[in-house]
Amino acid sequence: MTADTHWRELGLCTQVDPDRFFAEDEAGIAEAKAICRRCDVFSPCTTDALGNSTGYGVQAAMTAEERLAHPEHRRVLRLAVYLPETAEAAAEKWDAEQRR
Repeated sequence: MTADTHWRELGLCTQVDPDRFFAEDEAGIAEAKAICRRCDVFSPCTTDALGNSTGYGVQAAMTAEERLAHPEHRRVLRLAVYLPETAEAAAEKWDAEQRR
C-alpha cells in the first residue's frame, strides 16, 4: 500500500461487512452513509470517491448517482482528461533525458 492510500486501512468500512455498502434498499443505503459519516478518514475517502468513476455502491456517504452528479466529480474528470497526457509526456521527457 502506498503512502497516498494508507488511509484506506483506517476506514470504518474495513471493519464491517462490505456488502453493507452495496445495499439497494433505502434503509441499507442510509446505514452505509451513516457509517461513512462517522469515519475518521472521511475527507480523503471523499476526494478518492469523487476522483474515480466507480458506478456502484456507497462511498464517502454518497451513492454512485450522487457522486456522478457532484460538481467536484465533474471537475476531477475534466482534469483527468489532461493528466494522462501530461504524465505520459513527462515520462517520455524523463526517459529522453536519462538516455543522454
